[in-house]
Amino acid sequence: MPRPIVAIGHSAGCLSVVHLSLMHPRLFHAMVLFEAPIFSVYRREAWPSRPAATESLKRKPFYQAWDRRVFAQFVKYGLRDVLAKSEISDENGRPNETTPVRLTTPLVQELASFARPYHNLPAPDVGVGDPRNRLTHPDLDPEALTSLPFYRPEITELFPRLPYLRPSVLYIFGSESHMSLPELRSDKLRTTGIATGGSGGAAAGRVREVVMQGFSHQVPFEAVDECAEEISRWLACESRRWHREEQALHDRWGTLHVSDQMTIDKDWKAHIRRGHRVKSNL
Repeated sequence: MPRPIVAIGHSAGCLSVVHLSLMHPRLFHAMVLFEAPIFSVYRREAWPSRPAATESLKRKPFYQAWDRRVFAQFVKYGLRDVLAKSEISDENGRPNETTPVRLTTPLVQELASFARPYHNLPAPDVGVGDPRNRLTHPDLDPEALTSLPFYRPEITELFPRLPYLRPSVLYIFGSESHMSLPELRSDKLRTTGIATGGSGGAAAGRVREVVMQGFSHQVPFEAVDECAEEISRWLACESRRWHREEQALHDRWGTLHVSDQMTIDKDWKAHIRRGHRVKSNL
Protein backbone atom coordinates (compact mmCIF):
# COMPACT_ATOMS: atom_id res chain seq x y z
CA MET A 1 0.00 0.00 0.00
CA PRO A 2 1.65 3.27 -1.12
CA ARG A 3 2.52 5.71 1.63
CA PRO A 4 1.78 8.23 3.03
CA ILE A 5 -1.69 7.06 4.02
CA VAL A 6 -4.26 9.70 5.01
CA ALA A 7 -7.44 8.73 6.88
CA ILE A 8 -10.64 10.69 6.25
CA GLY A 9 -13.68 10.19 8.47
CA HIS A 10 -17.05 11.85 8.92
CA SER A 11 -19.24 11.70 12.02
CA ALA A 12 -19.05 8.19 13.53
CA GLY A 13 -16.40 7.33 10.95
CA CYS A 14 -14.02 9.60 12.86
CA LEU A 15 -14.18 7.25 15.83
CA SER A 16 -13.15 4.27 13.71
CA VAL A 17 -10.07 5.84 12.14
CA VAL A 18 -8.91 7.49 15.38
CA HIS A 19 -9.18 4.22 17.29
CA LEU A 20 -7.23 2.48 14.52
CA SER A 21 -4.54 5.15 14.67
CA LEU A 22 -4.21 4.74 18.43
CA MET A 23 -3.63 1.01 17.90
CA HIS A 24 -1.18 1.59 15.02
CA PRO A 25 0.38 5.03 15.59
CA ARG A 26 2.43 5.13 12.35
CA LEU A 27 -0.17 3.64 10.03
CA PHE A 28 -1.57 7.06 9.07
CA HIS A 29 0.60 10.09 8.46
CA ALA A 30 -2.36 12.48 8.68
CA MET A 31 -6.10 12.50 9.31
CA VAL A 32 -9.01 14.67 8.17
CA LEU A 33 -11.92 14.47 10.62
CA PHE A 34 -15.34 15.90 9.77
CA GLU A 35 -17.72 16.60 12.65
CA ALA A 36 -18.80 14.15 15.42
CA PRO A 37 -21.39 11.35 15.93
CA ILE A 38 -25.10 11.98 15.45
CA PHE A 39 -28.09 9.72 14.90
CA SER A 40 -31.73 9.80 13.80
CA VAL A 41 -34.51 7.37 14.71
CA TYR A 42 -37.34 8.86 12.67
CA ARG A 43 -36.27 8.09 9.14
CA ARG A 44 -38.08 6.46 6.25
CA GLU A 45 -36.36 3.36 4.89
CA ALA A 46 -38.54 2.02 2.03
CA TRP A 47 -40.11 3.42 -1.17
CA PRO A 48 -42.21 1.91 -3.99
CA SER A 49 -39.52 2.65 -6.59
CA ARG A 50 -36.16 4.35 -7.06
CA PRO A 51 -37.69 7.38 -8.85
CA ALA A 52 -40.22 7.72 -6.02
CA ALA A 53 -37.42 7.56 -3.47
CA THR A 54 -35.44 10.18 -5.39
CA GLU A 55 -38.37 12.59 -5.49
CA SER A 56 -39.19 11.98 -1.83
CA LEU A 57 -35.63 12.62 -0.71
CA LYS A 58 -35.31 15.73 -2.89
CA ARG A 59 -38.16 17.37 -0.98
CA LYS A 60 -36.35 17.10 2.35
CA PRO A 61 -34.23 20.12 3.40
CA PHE A 62 -31.66 17.68 4.80
CA TYR A 63 -30.86 16.41 1.29
CA GLN A 64 -31.53 19.69 -0.53
CA ALA A 65 -28.39 21.10 1.07
CA TRP A 66 -26.22 18.31 -0.37
CA ASP A 67 -24.04 18.76 -3.42
CA ARG A 68 -25.97 17.27 -6.37
CA ARG A 69 -23.10 14.86 -7.11
CA VAL A 70 -23.21 13.49 -3.59
CA PHE A 71 -26.99 13.12 -3.76
CA ALA A 72 -26.70 11.19 -7.04
CA GLN A 73 -24.20 8.81 -5.45
CA PHE A 74 -26.48 8.32 -2.45
CA VAL A 75 -29.43 7.42 -4.69
CA LYS A 76 -27.18 5.00 -6.59
CA TYR A 77 -25.47 3.29 -3.66
CA GLY A 78 -27.48 4.22 -0.56
CA LEU A 79 -30.60 2.48 -1.87
CA ARG A 80 -30.96 -1.17 -2.86
CA ASP A 81 -33.57 -2.90 -5.01
CA VAL A 82 -35.99 -5.19 -3.19
CA LEU A 83 -36.47 -8.02 -5.66
CA ALA A 84 -38.66 -11.07 -5.75
CA LYS A 85 -38.71 -13.25 -8.86
CA SER A 86 -42.25 -12.17 -9.68
CA GLU A 87 -41.25 -8.49 -9.49
CA ILE A 88 -38.62 -8.65 -12.24
CA SER A 89 -40.44 -7.63 -15.41
CA ASP A 90 -37.43 -6.61 -17.52
CA GLU A 91 -36.78 -9.30 -20.13
CA ASN A 92 -33.09 -9.28 -19.15
CA GLY A 93 -33.91 -9.83 -15.48
CA ARG A 94 -32.91 -6.30 -14.43
CA PRO A 95 -34.78 -4.06 -11.99
CA ASN A 96 -37.21 -1.63 -13.59
CA GLU A 97 -38.59 1.73 -12.50
CA THR A 98 -41.37 0.13 -10.47
CA THR A 99 -39.02 -2.07 -8.42
CA PRO A 100 -39.27 -1.17 -4.71
CA VAL A 101 -36.14 0.10 -2.98
CA ARG A 102 -34.90 0.28 0.61
CA LEU A 103 -31.96 1.84 2.37
CA THR A 104 -28.85 -0.22 1.62
CA THR A 105 -27.99 -0.20 5.31
CA PRO A 106 -31.11 -1.19 7.29
CA LEU A 107 -32.22 1.50 9.71
CA VAL A 108 -31.78 -0.73 12.74
CA GLN A 109 -28.16 -1.43 11.79
CA GLU A 110 -27.47 2.24 11.13
CA LEU A 111 -28.87 3.24 14.50
CA ALA A 112 -26.96 0.49 16.28
CA SER A 113 -23.71 1.80 14.82
CA PHE A 114 -24.43 5.29 16.19
CA ALA A 115 -26.08 4.65 19.56
CA ARG A 116 -27.02 2.00 22.09
CA PRO A 117 -30.12 2.56 24.24
CA TYR A 118 -30.09 2.37 28.00
CA HIS A 119 -33.68 3.43 28.68
CA ASN A 120 -34.40 -0.27 29.39
CA LEU A 121 -31.27 -0.72 31.49
CA PRO A 122 -31.61 -3.59 34.00
CA ALA A 123 -30.88 -2.74 37.61
CA PRO A 124 -27.27 -3.29 38.70
CA ASP A 125 -26.28 -5.93 41.19
CA VAL A 126 -26.38 -3.90 44.39
CA GLY A 127 -24.81 -6.79 46.24
CA VAL A 128 -21.42 -6.04 44.68
CA GLY A 129 -21.72 -2.27 45.12
CA ASP A 130 -21.20 -1.54 41.40
CA PRO A 131 -23.44 1.03 39.64
CA ARG A 132 -22.91 -0.71 36.29
CA ASN A 133 -24.79 -3.67 34.93
CA ARG A 134 -21.76 -5.56 33.70
CA LEU A 135 -23.82 -8.24 31.97
CA THR A 136 -25.82 -6.11 29.53
CA HIS A 137 -24.07 -2.68 29.59
CA PRO A 138 -20.51 -3.22 30.85
CA ASP A 139 -19.18 -0.27 28.84
CA LEU A 140 -21.74 2.32 30.02
CA ASP A 141 -19.98 4.96 32.11
CA PRO A 142 -22.31 5.98 34.99
CA GLU A 143 -20.73 9.45 34.99
CA ALA A 144 -21.51 10.00 31.30
CA LEU A 145 -25.29 9.54 31.45
CA THR A 146 -27.38 12.25 29.78
CA SER A 147 -31.05 13.15 29.51
CA LEU A 148 -31.09 11.32 26.16
CA PRO A 149 -30.89 7.60 27.05
CA PHE A 150 -28.44 6.55 24.33
CA TYR A 151 -24.69 6.16 24.24
CA ARG A 152 -21.72 4.82 22.32
CA PRO A 153 -18.82 3.65 24.48
CA GLU A 154 -16.25 4.72 21.89
CA ILE A 155 -17.05 8.39 22.42
CA THR A 156 -16.27 8.46 26.13
CA GLU A 157 -13.29 6.15 25.63
CA LEU A 158 -11.85 8.20 22.80
CA PHE A 159 -11.66 11.77 24.05
CA PRO A 160 -9.29 11.04 26.96
CA ARG A 161 -6.97 9.40 24.41
CA LEU A 162 -6.88 12.27 21.92
CA PRO A 163 -3.64 13.61 23.49
CA TYR A 164 -1.86 10.42 22.36
CA LEU A 165 -2.85 10.73 18.69
CA ARG A 166 0.30 10.68 16.56
CA PRO A 167 -0.84 11.64 13.02
CA SER A 168 -1.38 15.24 12.03
CA VAL A 169 -5.07 16.15 12.22
CA LEU A 170 -7.23 18.57 10.27
CA TYR A 171 -10.62 19.08 11.91
CA ILE A 172 -13.35 20.40 9.61
CA PHE A 173 -16.59 21.63 11.18
CA GLY A 174 -19.81 23.15 9.89
CA SER A 175 -20.66 26.45 11.56
CA GLU A 176 -24.37 25.55 11.74
CA SER A 177 -23.82 22.12 13.31
CA HIS A 178 -24.99 21.61 16.88
CA MET A 179 -22.11 19.16 17.20
CA SER A 180 -19.58 21.95 16.61
CA LEU A 181 -20.13 24.36 19.47
CA PRO A 182 -17.07 26.57 20.09
CA GLU A 183 -16.22 24.95 23.42
CA LEU A 184 -16.35 21.45 21.90
CA ARG A 185 -14.10 22.49 19.02
CA SER A 186 -11.71 24.15 21.45
CA ASP A 187 -11.42 20.99 23.55
CA LYS A 188 -10.40 18.93 20.53
CA LEU A 189 -7.93 21.49 19.26
CA ARG A 190 -6.41 22.00 22.70
CA THR A 191 -5.91 18.32 23.59
CA THR A 192 -5.21 16.43 20.38
CA GLY A 193 -1.67 15.09 20.15
CA ILE A 194 -0.20 16.92 23.15
CA ALA A 195 0.82 13.93 25.29
CA THR A 196 3.94 11.78 25.18
CA GLY A 197 3.69 9.71 22.01
CA GLY A 198 1.42 12.26 20.33
CA SER A 199 2.16 14.53 17.39
CA GLY A 200 2.89 17.64 19.46
CA GLY A 201 -0.54 19.12 18.83
CA ALA A 202 -1.51 22.53 17.52
CA ALA A 203 1.56 24.17 19.07
CA ALA A 204 3.75 22.01 16.83
CA GLY A 205 1.67 22.80 13.74
CA ARG A 206 0.28 19.28 13.64
CA VAL A 207 -3.37 20.00 14.50
CA ARG A 208 -5.59 22.59 12.84
CA GLU A 209 -9.30 23.34 12.49
CA VAL A 210 -11.39 24.83 9.72
CA VAL A 211 -14.97 26.02 10.30
CA MET A 212 -17.02 26.06 7.10
CA GLN A 213 -19.42 28.98 7.39
CA GLY A 214 -23.07 28.32 6.60
CA PHE A 215 -22.84 24.54 6.54
CA SER A 216 -24.20 21.85 8.85
CA HIS A 217 -23.11 18.51 10.30
CA GLN A 218 -23.29 17.16 6.73
CA VAL A 219 -20.58 19.59 5.59
CA PRO A 220 -18.61 17.09 3.45
CA PHE A 221 -21.80 16.37 1.48
CA GLU A 222 -22.84 20.02 1.20
CA ALA A 223 -19.53 21.79 0.54
CA VAL A 224 -17.66 19.25 -1.59
CA ASP A 225 -15.47 21.69 -3.51
CA GLU A 226 -14.71 23.87 -0.48
CA CYS A 227 -13.76 20.85 1.64
CA ALA A 228 -11.58 19.49 -1.16
CA GLU A 229 -9.70 22.79 -1.35
CA GLU A 230 -9.06 22.85 2.40
CA ILE A 231 -7.89 19.23 2.38
CA SER A 232 -5.63 19.87 -0.63
CA ARG A 233 -3.92 22.79 1.09
CA TRP A 234 -3.48 20.76 4.26
CA LEU A 235 -2.11 17.73 2.43
CA ALA A 236 0.35 19.83 0.44
CA CYS A 237 2.01 20.82 3.73
CA GLU A 238 1.73 17.31 5.15
CA SER A 239 3.23 15.78 2.02
CA ARG A 240 6.31 17.96 2.40
CA ARG A 241 6.49 17.06 6.09
CA TRP A 242 6.27 13.34 5.28
CA HIS A 243 9.12 13.56 2.75
CA ARG A 244 11.30 15.39 5.29
CA GLU A 245 10.60 12.77 7.92
CA GLU A 246 11.27 9.89 5.53
CA GLN A 247 14.56 11.46 4.52
CA ALA A 248 15.55 11.88 8.17
CA LEU A 249 14.78 8.23 8.87
CA HIS A 250 16.74 7.18 5.80
CA ASP A 251 19.72 9.27 6.87
CA ARG A 252 19.61 7.55 10.26
CA TRP A 253 19.04 3.96 9.15
CA GLY A 254 19.30 3.72 5.39
CA THR A 255 23.08 3.93 5.30
CA LEU A 256 23.46 0.92 7.61
CA HIS A 257 23.90 -2.55 6.19
CA VAL A 258 20.90 -4.81 6.81
CA SER A 259 22.95 -7.00 9.13
CA ASP A 260 23.94 -3.94 11.19
CA GLN A 261 20.28 -2.96 11.53
CA MET A 262 19.56 -6.36 13.09
CA THR A 263 22.35 -6.45 15.66
CA ILE A 264 23.24 -4.57 18.85
CA ASP A 265 25.71 -1.82 17.98
CA LYS A 266 28.81 -0.92 19.96
CA ASP A 267 27.15 2.14 21.52
CA TRP A 268 24.67 -0.08 23.33
CA LYS A 269 27.48 -2.10 24.80
CA ALA A 270 29.34 1.06 25.82
CA HIS A 271 26.36 2.30 27.82
CA ILE A 272 25.72 -1.00 29.57
CA ARG A 273 28.67 -1.79 31.81
CA ARG A 274 29.54 -5.44 32.05
CA GLY A 275 29.01 -5.52 35.80
CA HIS A 276 25.42 -4.26 35.48
CA ARG A 277 24.13 -6.77 32.99
CA VAL A 278 20.94 -8.56 33.99
CA LYS A 279 21.20 -12.33 33.80
CA SER A 280 18.57 -13.87 31.55
CA ASN A 281 16.67 -17.00 32.52
CA LEU A 282 16.12 -17.89 28.86
